[in-house]
Amino acid sequence: MLYSGEKINEILYSGWGELEGGFIWSTSKYASLLLPIDKRDDAFGLQLVVEPFLVAGMHSEQSIEIYCNGLFVLGHVFNKLEKKILFTEIHPSLSSFGSLKIDFIFPDATTPHTLKISEDMRVLGFKLYEFQVL
Repeated sequence: MLYSGEKINEILYSGWGELEGGFIWSTSKYASLLLPIDKRDDAFGLQLVVEPFLVAGMHSEQSIEIYCNGLFVLGHVFNKLEKKILFTEIHPSLSSFGSLKIDFIFPDATTPHTLKISEDMRVLGFKLYEFQVL
């Protein structure tokens, strides 16, 4: 199932802002998605398209840690502004709960106000464009 555009609102749980032109910002150092899933007998994948909040010369590194039902599944460090596809394989046993809680930690998230580039007080980590269970 692909979640993008307005459909992404169906799985937002906490730590996200409002939809802005095809993406949604994380607005905290922590955010979560909650989505229903049918039990699976085989491994499956989680794929997301993200873009970090980076400002050249001021905030040049952004990290993301992803957990599925409490288990660490993926970590990545960005050091350039780019839209990127992240993918991780998930063990089928995690589908037995009937839903997946996907937790994100953004240790380097900061506000545009702190960087003195605007008055925006949101703690920005990543733009989320789409999320998909494969």
